[in-house]
Amino acid sequence: MMMKILFNPLFIVAFVSITGALEAQQPELVVNQGHTSAISSVAFSPNGKYVLTGSWDRTAILWDIDGKEICSFTGHTGFLSSVAFSPDGLHILTGSWDKTAKLWDLQGKEISSFEGHSAQLSSVAFSPDGQHVLTGSWDNTLKLWDLTGKEIQRFSGHKARVTSVAFSPDGEYILSGSVDRTVKLWDIKGEESHSFTVLDQGHTINLISEGVSVAFSPDGKRILIGNGSKTAQLRTLDGIEIQKFSGHAEAVSSVAFSPDGQYILTGSEDKTAKLWDLQGKEIASFTGHDDLIASVSFSPDGKYIITGSRDRAVQLWGLQSTISQNFAGHTAQVSAVAFSPDGQYILTGSWDETAKLWTPDGAEIQSFEGHKGRITAVAISPDGQYILTGSEDKTAKLWTPDGTEIHSFEGHGGGVTSVAFSPDGQNILTGSEDKTAQLWDLRGKEISNFEGSRNSSGGISAVAYSPDGMYMLGSYSRTAKLWDLQGKGIQLFRGNTGDISSVAFSPDGKYVLTGIVHMLISADGEYDAAKLWSMEGEEIQSYRGHKAGTTSVAFSPDGKYILTGSADHTMKLWAIQGAEIQSFQGHNDRVSSVAFSPDGKHILTGSWDGTAKLWNLQKTVFKRFSSPADPISSVAFSPDGQYILAGSTGVGKNGQATLWNLQGKEMKRFRGRGNTEFASRNVKSVAFSPDGQYILTGVTVEGHGNIAARLWNLKGEERISFQGHYRDVVSVAFSPNGESFLTGGSEDGTARLWDINGNPIRTISSSFFDIESVAFSPDGKYILAGGSERGAELWNLEGEVIHLYCCHTAPISSVAFSPDSQYILTGSNDGTAKLWRMNGEEVQSFQGHTSRVNSVAFSPDGQYILTGSSDNSTKLWGLDGSEIRTFSGHTRAVSSVVFSPDGRYILTGSADMTTRLWEASTGKHLLTCIAYSDKNGSWLIVDQDQNYMGSKYGTDFIHFKLGVNAYHFDQFDLRLNRPGKILEALLPFGADANLIGQYQQAYYKRLEKHGFTEDMLADDYHVPECAIQNQDNIPLSTTESAVTLNILATDSLRLLDRLNVFVNDVPTYGISGINLRDRNTQVYETTLAVALSKGRNKIQISALNQGGAESLKATTYITYDAPEEKPDLYLITIGTSDYQAAGKDLRYAAKDAQDIAALYQNASSFQQVHTKTLTDYQVTKTDILALRAWLEQSRVDDQVLLYVSGHGLIDDQYDFYYATHDIDFANPSEKGILYDEI
Repeated sequence: MMMKILFNPLFIVAFVSITGALEAQQPELVVNQGHTSAISSVAFSPNGKYVLTGSWDRTAILWDIDGKEICSFTGHTGFLSSVAFSPDGLHILTGSWDKTAKLWDLQGKEISSFEGHSAQLSSVAFSPDGQHVLTGSWDNTLKLWDLTGKEIQRFSGHKARVTSVAFSPDGEYILSGSVDRTVKLWDIKGEESHSFTVLDQGHTINLISEGVSVAFSPDGKRILIGNGSKTAQLRTLDGIEIQKFSGHAEAVSSVAFSPDGQYILTGSEDKTAKLWDLQGKEIASFTGHDDLIASVSFSPDGKYIITGSRDRAVQLWGLQSTISQNFAGHTAQVSAVAFSPDGQYILTGSWDETAKLWTPDGAEIQSFEGHKGRITAVAISPDGQYILTGSEDKTAKLWTPDGTEIHSFEGHGGGVTSVAFSPDGQNILTGSEDKTAQLWDLRGKEISNFEGSRNSSGGISAVAYSPDGMYMLGSYSRTAKLWDLQGKGIQLFRGNTGDISSVAFSPDGKYVLTGIVHMLISADGEYDAAKLWSMEGEEIQSYRGHKAGTTSVAFSPDGKYILTGSADHTMKLWAIQGAEIQSFQGHNDRVSSVAFSPDGKHILTGSWDGTAKLWNLQKTVFKRFSSPADPISSVAFSPDGQYILAGSTGVGKNGQATLWNLQGKEMKRFRGRGNTEFASRNVKSVAFSPDGQYILTGVTVEGHGNIAARLWNLKGEERISFQGHYRDVVSVAFSPNGESFLTGGSEDGTARLWDINGNPIRTISSSFFDIESVAFSPDGKYILAGGSERGAELWNLEGEVIHLYCCHTAPISSVAFSPDSQYILTGSNDGTAKLWRMNGEEVQSFQGHTSRVNSVAFSPDGQYILTGSSDNSTKLWGLDGSEIRTFSGHTRAVSSVVFSPDGRYILTGSADMTTRLWEASTGKHLLTCIAYSDKNGSWLIVDQDQNYMGSKYGTDFIHFKLGVNAYHFDQFDLRLNRPGKILEALLPFGADANLIGQYQQAYYKRLEKHGFTEDMLADDYHVPECAIQNQDNIPLSTTESAVTLNILATDSLRLLDRLNVFVNDVPTYGISGINLRDRNTQVYETTLAVALSKGRNKIQISALNQGGAESLKATTYITYDAPEEKPDLYLITIGTSDYQAAGKDLRYAAKDAQDIAALYQNASSFQQVHTKTLTDYQVTKTDILALRAWLEQSRVDDQVLLYVSGHGLIDDQYDFYYATHDIDFANPSEKGILYDEI
């Protein structure tokens, strides 16, 4: 719908739902935090519903299969090296560099600790019966334990660190791999059964990938070994090598068997995982990680794999896209492939001088024989009625699908290299080694001749028609040339780094793609595979990644992706912007030709290995287990208390500073544009200027010459950037008069004083510690710095040391002055804070935290002290050292704390990605603020009762947790989507009471539309369930206009209220869905015929219970292959310039409505345009509402466009109305049109 008058109705957020189960207790709010360091180990739960990850950040995380974080396991003091699920899935096991293993329940409670190794643990495993635990260590031994932590058996024999251990499926044997180049097989009693060397002395094990990895086959008869080199080995139990798996470019770091024992998975330091069959043939390669893959695992059903990487990411992949079909039948290289326009047939051409027509399931339908030389090119006409082949015998031939030769096109003086049909199918184009291209009609008459360069070393290697049929494209040597159909040269595409092998037009005809075959190798060993050009000859994008020349290129039907085939035996799928999405491996020789299916779901490849292969495109990353938010590093209140500021440190991404208006009006982001990646990655510290007009951010710095700090205005505009530090600026502070500011750099050991214009005043160097925190005294006379050597230094503004404050027993992390400048406060990694007089006398020690103190602050009146700690808590203290209150709620380290200017509120920032607001006098948690680093700038604010307000995608990355069950906010959206409640909490900060009233009114109206009252909504977290029972029988595509779904909705506690049906996010039964309330049932089973739109359809079904909670949306996808037919357009234009009420007339509203109708009347993209135009006196409530009946004649694929121009009104109930010709402006509800009615 297009409207001339724009009104932003009260914003109600709608989101994607995720399933949950019956729970009654208050849930925990969870923001996906992810790991902050390298992933070392991954595992699937036995039921396939959960994923476990271990990391160098000393934690393990339990996730559900949808990527929602369930629980974090903390307690180890060293890197985690290995994780495992118990066979019953009720416990997890972790191994660490702290020399221990730990047994946990799924709620994060430690049950047992396994202590006894003298070096770090490398690998852990459960016995098949779940009664024992096995550990491998760098102390060269294995140990067997019972579940209480008692050591049962020690396995000694390796001469170097043990890197991998495994139980046999029957639990009778143990397998171990070691850096000593051996694999040993043991019986359960500790006796060595077999030992064999996996690498000779001439090979060096790559210790980065941590040596040898081992696995038993599911039947226990074979073992799989990653031997620290670039290969994996399959062996018998006595060590005889059965098969070798070669193909990785770097060391194999992890190996796994599929549950059925038919496939092998390897992860490598080359950043890829590979799937193999047992004969050593590579089936698929999984690319997408930015660092080495440390761990791989199959799901229990074998449908998915999971990979964990040093890039901190865990990725879940579907295995549906192994090769769909092989087409084997040619006796020589396959040189060309093509899809029929309807996608129902496949054409291949070969050097065996034949072409073949196939069905997608691999059945050969027809062979085309008659050429006297190798076939080099094939094409199918746009109507599917003809087949075209080009050959080295200097001819092209036209055929019918039954193999009848219709015509032979003769005239070239060299072999035909490329062929194409015109878009209307009336002409054909051929390119030849004779350096010409020729245009022919279907009877063989030559229409035009296109000459390449006579000075080029080769002929015309590729030709293509533009989508509109007005131009043709050809390539010779390193140049592509655009001609009109009369043979006149229009444009040259120069700048290719090698000979052009293939050309293609984008589907919209705006771009040209060239594939490059004889190329200059780049410094990184990769080649420019293809280039994208504008029609004016400007190079737009280069695609680099193949290890050899590109032989063929193609655009996807939607123009968003390109496909390249290469002599390196691979195909690559790229985003048009240049990012490599996927690499396909499986051919044993160069890939000679590539094509997309018409629906874009499959690709077809031909190869010199004599086969063509059909692949689907579903092997993209299924789920990435990570956080879209960033750990909070620093927080601040504005001097007037109206804003809060949070800086974040971007784990592997760019960090940001986020400004929140506490009146609920706006949220802004501050992101730098440094000259290096590191210049803006992490915002380490933030501060407001004393007048509140500017913001200062300190950032990560890597090396000299990079930006260290930035000054911004409140609009988010960067005023000045500062260079000088060569390491991270971890602390910033303004002088009390606002005329200068201070930056502290950690590892460079300096504090730098600047004037407000960015001019350096002074560099102050600490003689014996790195600086972690800096502060100005309130009287502006002194500077305080704390750092790594357990002390703090007091300087005057000349940089002279006035006093040293000593000593904590660990480095100082934070410093602060009292408001009267008489005292200083230090926080330390030793878990304490200390109060000192200016003369260095220690006054008080504040003890109670169980981990390092990261941040300290004085209350504005100087009577209280606040500390934030890595024990996840914030504490309020009296000056006498008494603990007054603990603020609990953060789930990771509290990194920054501050009081509001009036001392009534406390602001905390945490590594759990949240900023939280508290009431100081009671400890009440008021609000949690989350700013995401996604491309949409999403945000969310949640109160202690889980009510929320946010941006459109604000709840996509957050969920509830009850035990090991996770729930998405959308399942309780009817109850908890309460912006008014959030603003009520902000009333003390000046939130608009009228705006709160509007939000509340909108909420009640929303309930009314859904048929609910507030009293009807349940206060628990129970949800119904909904399933598409015939999901597995729904085809990927259909020629039927509707699909039948068997639906089952159930609720174990409450009656069902309605069934919702969405097609492409449109509720087909309206907002009320299918009414179930009158049925008084907890079980509803039905069969629905769902009408389909042409193309891809996303169908979602959900159930709502009478407590207002929604189930998971059961989702399925199906493509409707509808007949080619233009849709009709139903156009309604309404414009009111003449109003009955005096003084309300407009000049152009009616004219605009008439002009829009005229503009679309002859639109060529529609079969028919049906128009209804209402202007001036015709614009009445009755006439507008009558248009609904007129629209009912539209079909499912027709398009409806509504244009409305005129006055808009809001009444005292906050309802929005369109003003009709005869409206009473004082009483719009009588004759006006409600927004919802439009």
